[in-house]
Amino acid sequence: MIDYQRDILSEILRKLKLTFKADVMKEIMAVMEIAKVRYRTIILKKEDACNHLFFLQKGLIRVYKFDEEGKQDIKDLICEGEFFTDEEALLSHKSSGCVIETIEPSVICAFRYDKLSALMQTSTDMCHLYNMLLQQILQRKLMQIDILSAKTVAERYNKMAREKSEIIRRTPMKNIASYLKIRQETLSRIRSQQ
Repeated sequence: MIDYQRDILSEILRKLKLTFKADVMKEIMAVMEIAKVRYRTIILKKEDACNHLFFLQKGLIRVYKFDEEGKQDIKDLICEGEFFTDEEALLSHKSSGCVIETIEPSVICAFRYDKLSALMQTSTDMCHLYNMLLQQILQRKLMQIDILSAKTVAERYNKMAREKSEIIRRTPMKNIASYLKIRQETLSRIRSQQ
């Protein structure tokens, strides 16, 4: 398990363009939890406290809320190699307003916020790691805003296809339609015209 954990941490650090000495790596591994989970596993329930920053090593995740009619409203789609959390719940220490669920069998690395925070009190390396994790999450959110701010539905889909081609390829159409804030029939029409 230690080697597997070290391999995933090495992948995370490559993604963040960070290098740490062995003793710092050991400290980070002490606050990491790795889980292999099945399809449709709930990672975070609505109303739960969000105490983790996550890295999706393998799989696919959707983040959703329920609208007034009780239908799922997809807020985010996450593919392997990306960091995620319920940012608002984590930073405000409020209950989560969303559900985070796998849509493929997945391998997830979780960093406990309280343990990471405690290490940040004594280690500038941990502060740097935390800042880089948040920066990656922010960059993903900015990409999402860019995709969803396109003027036409076709432009939204085309931006998503360019920026998140793996998600387009692997995610059920109903989830993509919800993410893009369009009806599934409209998405089918756009895809058939491509």
